[in-house]
Amino acid sequence: MKILLVCESVYLYASGGKVVRYLSEILSNNGNIVKIIVLCDSREDHGDDFHKNNDIVYLGRMGRIYSKIKHIFPTSYSKSFSKIISDFSPDITHFASYSFSKPAIIIDIAINNSKKVVLQPWIYNFFCYQGYAFRNNQPCDICATN
Repeated sequence: MKILLVCESVYLYASGGKVVRYLSEILSNNGNIVKIIVLCDSREDHGDDFHKNNDIVYLGRMGRIYSKIKHIFPTSYSKSFSKIISDFSPDITHFASYSFSKPAIIIDIAINNSKKVVLQPWIYNFFCYQGYAFRNNQPCDICATN
């Protein structure tokens, strides 16, 4: 299967980055072809082994005004996403850590260009003050258990 992972980060020291790295590893080890689209700029770990061994595209961040219109109207950002997804032709598009920050238009593009779309909600904000459920490089449940 061809799987497109759409995420905010693959940064080694961020919880979302760790999740995407883990998902990518599991999917790749089971014979799937995985491509990753990161909806931000690259971070300090760009060029590590994960980057060398995976097909990763960074779309970059947008300015404030541009980020408002990107949710509804086609922009160069959504056109870039559309070209990538059209060229790759995934069986599944998985939005890792789905939140309000993901433009609705790219979800529409994914629905029209993949056989299935998976939205993985980012739910840590309901029980974690920081919104990550991660502390000192370890999973954390302090807020959820107190």
